[in-house]
Amino acid sequence: MNDHAKMLRALTLLLLLLPAAGLAQLAQSTFATGTDDWLSVTMPYPSAIPPTILSVYTPTWVAASGGYLSMVDPDGTGAGNTEYWQAPAAFLGAKGAAYGGTLAFDIGNAGTGYPPFAEEDLILVGGGLTLAAMLPSMPTASLGHYAITLTEVGWKRDALTGPDATRAEFQAVLADLDQLFIRAEYQLGPDTEYLDNVLMASGTSAAGPAVGAGFALGRCAPTPFNPSTVITLDVAQAERIRVDIVDAAGRAVRHLRDESLESGLHRLVWDGTDDKGLRAASGVYFCRASAGEMVLVRSMVLLK
Repeated sequence: MNDHAKMLRALTLLLLLLPAAGLAQLAQSTFATGTDDWLSVTMPYPSAIPPTILSVYTPTWVAASGGYLSMVDPDGTGAGNTEYWQAPAAFLGAKGAAYGGTLAFDIGNAGTGYPPFAEEDLILVGGGLTLAAMLPSMPTASLGHYAITLTEVGWKRDALTGPDATRAEFQAVLADLDQLFIRAEYQLGPDTEYLDNVLMASGTSAAGPAVGAGFALGRCAPTPFNPSTVITLDVAQAERIRVDIVDAAGRAVRHLRDESLESGLHRLVWDGTDDKGLRAASGVYFCRASAGEMVLVRSMVLLK
């Protein structure tokens, strides 16, 4: 993997989410500086409900290509267990706002020719319930992108052989999410597992603004733009809000504001330059407005 491949993966994730126009980002891990507290765990095969964790490992953080996680199958051949990626606290708790939103991630599984096996690919535990789902396709040795819509469609209660999850059950799990697992191992023999670009975003309307607890982030206009675009914040009550521009790989480009804003409409201008005053390259960028734990995101395109 190289920097170009990392950028292509990040752009794939972002472009798949662009139709939503306004995203409320609930949690994100790009692994730019470390593991972000993600773990690799082993569970029995076939799986037990609720999930039973047999062993816990710290995955290897690889700094190359913008950062990603790697894990060599700790069980090797014939151990009868399955490896999963376990999400950290940032992806857990009160995540009811994620209903109708997206869980997106890049995963890869490089094996040595052993046969694949079926198992729960995604597991959510919360509200006294366990829900499981399959991915639309099996990962390969190269990092592949998946974007899962967070509704009850395709999810089963307790196991893949269980009954269909209801909307009420799915919302109850998200409202008090205790555990989130993404399957890492897909072959019976030894393999190496990869994870990158994990994002949990709430469902928002493409027609309206991205709305947080006390403010809304309007569309960036114009977009595409050259040389500048206007970002609109509608603040319901006085609140400290930080506004940044980040690129497609999640790297900080320009810090626009970090102060208490009075209630009312605020317009910020990004002139297409970075914090050093240099012109940013053409491409997809994101405006991130945050207050406390709430992060709202809007996309924009800079053309030259």
